[in-house]
Amino acid sequence: MAIALIPRKLASQLIALLLVALLTAFAVSVALTLNAQRQNDRATRDRLVVERVQSLITSIEALATSERNQFARQSGTRTTTVKVEPTPSVQYTANNDRSKTLANLITESSARSDVRATVLSRNDFRTRGDPRDAGRNREVIAVSVALRPDAWLNYNSRQPLTWYTRRDQQFLFVVFGLTLISVLGVAWVFVHRLTRPVEAIAIAARSAARGDRSARIPIAGPQEFQEAAHAFNSMQSQIEQFESERVRTIAAVGHDLRTPITSLRVRAEMVEDSVLREPMIKTLAEITTMADGLVAYARSRKEEKFEEGLDLHNLVKSIASEFEVPFHSASKPTVTGGPVSLSRAIRNLIDNSKRYATDVSVSLETIESYAVISVADRGPGIDSATMPDIFTPFVRGEFSRSQATGGHGLGLTISQEIVRSHGGATT
Repeated sequence: MAIALIPRKLASQLIALLLVALLTAFAVSVALTLNAQRQNDRATRDRLVVERVQSLITSIEALATSERNQFARQSGTRTTTVKVEPTPSVQYTANNDRSKTLANLITESSARSDVRATVLSRNDFRTRGDPRDAGRNREVIAVSVALRPDAWLNYNSRQPLTWYTRRDQQFLFVVFGLTLISVLGVAWVFVHRLTRPVEAIAIAARSAARGDRSARIPIAGPQEFQEAAHAFNSMQSQIEQFESERVRTIAAVGHDLRTPITSLRVRAEMVEDSVLREPMIKTLAEITTMADGLVAYARSRKEEKFEEGLDLHNLVKSIASEFEVPFHSASKPTVTGGPVSLSRAIRNLIDNSKRYATDVSVSLETIESYAVISVADRGPGIDSATMPDIFTPFVRGEFSRSQATGGHGLGLTISQEIVRSHGGATT
């Protein structure tokens, strides 16, 4: 099973493009925002640690030795531990830029020569035994400062990572969700308005391909679409005028040829020599057939008002009965079309089969959204070289043009024109 990853319609593609752009912008903005907030929080926490350690050093050194431990314990909080011990809790400054910078800042602010600092991320918590250090959104800042050779200030702070809290994430996603819905809603309105003229162009183009010269595109939408609509409508008008002139010319030629042909036939019949008379009459009969074909072709191009809900089953059945050929129907479709023109097209096909073949039968079935009319027969068939041009005017599958078979090479052409005008196709 094939899965289309890219939508087919222009409106869907524009919405998908906008959605991808918004998601990308959101991801980038969230990453940049969180990174900036993280850096800012780190700088703020480090500054507070430096100020706190400096204040503790000043206060502890102002106290008597016996009072220092009690003061240190009282200085601790739920997230901070302060101790005065004979050994440092931080053996050495961690080998990372932040720990080194923190140690240097404390050294400069406190004028102490031996300052050790380390920052433990949540990935380091598993190596420590203090359960208070556990937690996904925490980091530990540990500092040891030498007060004198046998006394160390050990400072330990467990700071929550506010830039990584679930509440912040939920807030960001709620804001983004509301923004996304609002933007896509407004975008859908504008995209639908933008693509509506494209759909109108497609509908009019399909109608024009079926031969509907009355199809026009409403002048609406952006300027580019309005210009395209003007161009299409102008083209339709010119084609309609050209086809009308062509049909009138064909009809006039066919009609006007009848009078001189009739006059020539009268004179030919007056020729006493049968050797000369019969070929002349035969040639004039062929010209008469061609003239009648021109008139019939022009009549077939006349517009007919289409009817909705036309019962195609009864129409085909009545024509098959008229020609006394078997009719088989697997469905009873209704269509929108002209009963007169459709009858002419079906009659042409059945008449063509009866003229050149035997065992003619007609069937009607529904395939997907199309009503399919099939005319089958048993005959000599059509030469493969002629088949591509069989629907071309005046092309016949039988080349003798004898009076026995009749025909003028326009029956299939007329049928094809009628079927196309109804949005169908011939095969």
